[in-house]
Amino acid sequence: MILPIICTELAAERVAPRADVPLEQWDEWLRELEADSSASGFERLMALEAVGARARMEIDLAWAVLAIRAAALLAGYEGGRYRHIAELEEMRLRVRWIEKLGSRSADSVLDREYVADWFVGGLPFCSCVAKKMTVRMDGDEPLTAQELRNLRQIGSRLALVRQLNACGELPQRPELGAWLELDGLPG
Repeated sequence: MILPIICTELAAERVAPRADVPLEQWDEWLRELEADSSASGFERLMALEAVGARARMEIDLAWAVLAIRAAALLAGYEGGRYRHIAELEEMRLRVRWIEKLGSRSADSVLDREYVADWFVGGLPFCSCVAKKMTVRMDGDEPLTAQELRNLRQIGSRLALVRQLNACGELPQRPELGAWLELDGLPG
């Protein structure tokens, strides 16, 4: 589930299709949003919430593809203001589908390397620095607000890496192993 975003918009101009509407109509609705550069943050968030919820219920992988497009739509809003939230939801969907169907190399949804690359690419520092920071959290030297934010983001991302590990789908990379050994990150 996505964290709530406070929006200043009062209402969306477009209404999401009903839950019983076929995928094609949802796809058309999302294409309209993608083509409209003036679509509000609320509309983009609504798209991710609605399509993401449907993707979690369906067996059809096409819904996951649609939800990933909706996440990209939100990630690009206002210069990436909501990028972290949108990417996290996108990766949650990917991991969920990988758990269901297994990893498939070069698949637009099921490639576990995509999740691993996202995790590693978003790290602001190495695991040894994170370990020292977690020790500081328990000691007398407080963390700065930015350090705490970084650790929380890493903790959220690491939870998905742990899910892949638990279902046997984690790519064999030494840097991931070092992060999995790290405990005490705020989530």
